[in-house]
Amino acid sequence: MSSHGSRLCLPLLGLLVIGHFANSASAEQFILSSGAKDGFYHGVASRVAMLLIEEQHQATYLTSAGSLDNLTLLADPKSAVNVALAQADAVRYFLDEHPEFSDELVVLDDLGRECVALITSAKTGISDAGDLRTGGFGQIILPAPGSGSAVTFEYMARMDPAYRKTPVSYRDPIEAMLQMRMKNGESIAAVMLVKRPRTLTPEFEIVVENQDVFKVAPILPEHVKNGSLPDGSPVYSFEEVSTGAGRDRHVSFKTMCTRALILTSSSKLNTTMRRDLSRVLLKWGKLIAPGR
Repeated sequence: MSSHGSRLCLPLLGLLVIGHFANSASAEQFILSSGAKDGFYHGVASRVAMLLIEEQHQATYLTSAGSLDNLTLLADPKSAVNVALAQADAVRYFLDEHPEFSDELVVLDDLGRECVALITSAKTGISDAGDLRTGGFGQIILPAPGSGSAVTFEYMARMDPAYRKTPVSYRDPIEAMLQMRMKNGESIAAVMLVKRPRTLTPEFEIVVENQDVFKVAPILPEHVKNGSLPDGSPVYSFEEVSTGAGRDRHVSFKTMCTRALILTSSSKLNTTMRRDLSRVLLKWGKLIAPGR
């Protein structure tokens, strides 16, 4: 993706296998596509796979570039992937491009909210997300093509092309935050992250401890043209999120949140397999997604 809105790059990063029977995919095997290693989706997929194995099912999971990669594999009849994890805004984005897949898509579970954080600094002059529609404030930094924040910003720009006035750069967020403190830091408008609410990531550790330098710019309903999911629910909800609560210092900010979903295709999982997976998700829900 670039400031001209080119299509997101979705490389498949690799295959991680669980279980002694995972050398080849069988018709009765659950094959989950998750996300980047050490990410939330990757952790969920590994736990689901292990719990399926404990229940005497065959299961493997893939490491991937993220939500759109997972949806692409789920929709591809040539791919063995039959379970995928994805953000709700990525689902809407994908279905806009592949409406024929909407009849096959099945939402198995809702893992809870994931919220957008727009980290900026006083020197940028950014007051809220709406300023990104004007351009002239510098680049927006996204962790990687295919990441949750990349999907979110691309969806925002699709719904409101004015956001394409702000150029995109893919870089390590902490490296970018360090540059924002330097003399030439005004070349960066903001760093966008998608995170579980109240999760204190390394980036937010820096924000919490350096509130004289960094702030989280608000994202309000008037800044985003919201869409709808197939069930009629909105792609985004708007709320106040607090990170670092319970500590001496914390950061609260108004933003938009989407949902983390476990999905399948009706053409890839038969009724029996969907029932078995649903039973595992119901039985082990808190272990799979604590704090959902």
